[in-house]
Amino acid sequence: DEELARKTLAFYLNTIFDEVIVACDGADALEIIQKSFDNKENFDLVITDLNMPNINGMQMIDEILKLIPNQRFIIVSAHKNEEDLLKLINLRVSGYFVKPLNIENMMEMLQKAKQEVLLDKQPKVLNEISNLIKLNNSYMYDMETSKLYNNNI
Repeated sequence: DEELARKTLAFYLNTIFDEVIVACDGADALEIIQKSFDNKENFDLVITDLNMPNINGMQMIDEILKLIPNQRFIIVSAHKNEEDLLKLINLRVSGYFVKPLNIENMMEMLQKAKQEVLLDKQPKVLNEISNLIKLNNSYMYDMETSKLYNNNI
């Protein structure tokens, strides 16, 4: 919701991600996401403030999740509201920045989020013979034996 913060964040995002689209508030973001969804395109990551004009971040997240239940989010906020944090735990929130932004921490979290996005896009089946599905860096599931492995255990 702050133009300078949007421009600064967009600059850093463009150094990590291939395509960045910026919205000025929650209503603008929902409109962009709805058009994208209608065109069968999705965003890998949504970064949002919680306190924005027109539609706040929590309302926006709720609306996005109705369309795209597995959407990933990073939250930026000047506040550490416990109630909001508890609600966000159940969502696909990859990170939570508290303003003012620390660039080093922000870049580290964005790199982590990019790795998670890339993992999501990898083919899940590692070995068709053993029916192993890679869930993330730590977990694999064997569809044949119905066993879940944590670091090969």
